[in-house]
Amino acid sequence: MKPGRNTPDTNSAIAERARFQKRLLQALRDADYTRSPTALAARFNAKFPDVQITANAARKWLLGESIPRQEKLRILADILDVTSDWLRFGTEAAAREFATSPGAAIIANIVADIETMEKPLQCLTRDIIRALLAFGKAYPIAPGACEAANG
Repeated sequence: MKPGRNTPDTNSAIAERARFQKRLLQALRDADYTRSPTALAARFNAKFPDVQITANAARKWLLGESIPRQEKLRILADILDVTSDWLRFGTEAAAREFATSPGAAIIANIVADIETMEKPLQCLTRDIIRALLAFGKAYPIAPGACEAANG
């Protein structure tokens, strides 16, 4: 089987995007908003002009091709008058399950720190994290190596 094609991880990501799409469409119906990508992008951009999206991005969300990143997810949830946890995970219980997972508090603190940064520093931080992720894929680090290095 070729990597990235019909693997359990790929199928899981597809299913996750489909569940997000279903919740997004439900929230739009409940708010009595049209399901037009252009209208969604216009509403989003009018309410939050500092964080613009394209109609193409909205189209990908509506078709279940992608899930917005956290900042945009929060804005979208605000526009639709739902919680970002519900929009992303589906139930408050699922969100709580994630929140109590190992490392969730660390991640939440890191995200909170990043959100206090100026936009250029946020972008630089994102690029550094992406570079580290790419490096980690190319040069896997043995489990426990970090703990061993820190003594």
